Amino acid sequence: MDRERRLLCFKGKGGRYREVPISPAMIDRLGETQGYYFTPKESWCASFRTAVQKATKTLGIEGSGVHRLRATFAQLEYVCLRLDGTADEQARLAVSKLLGHNRLDVTYAYIPRDFEWQDYAQYVSPANMAAKEL
Repeated sequence: MDRERRLLCFKGKGGRYREVPISPAMIDRLGETQGYYFTPKESWCASFRTAVQKATKTLGIEGSGVHRLRATFAQLEYVCLRLDGTADEQARLAVSKLLGHNRLDVTYAYIPRDFEWQDYAQYVSPANMAAKEL
């Protein structure tokens, strides 16, 4: 964890190095960490999938699974950026970087070209927007 830059750094899918922004509140909750390699057993993976499916159902997120949560995160980040006045291409590029990608076109899998972002503004609370600024 890079506290100064507010990043969680890890090796992701395919062994690729990733940096993911993390809120100050989450940094405080995580406390001091050391480098860990986490290799879950299949039973843990199954429990995690079940927990994610339950959470998506509870939250009213269509579909289920980690990828759907990732797509919802990407869409809401995009909505926040657009609400802040960021142009479409710049918002997509920012989301692409948040997801650990280096290409704008990857965002279209998460945020379709015809995505009506204004329809999702209601899901971005002022409290969430303020927390991101910390």
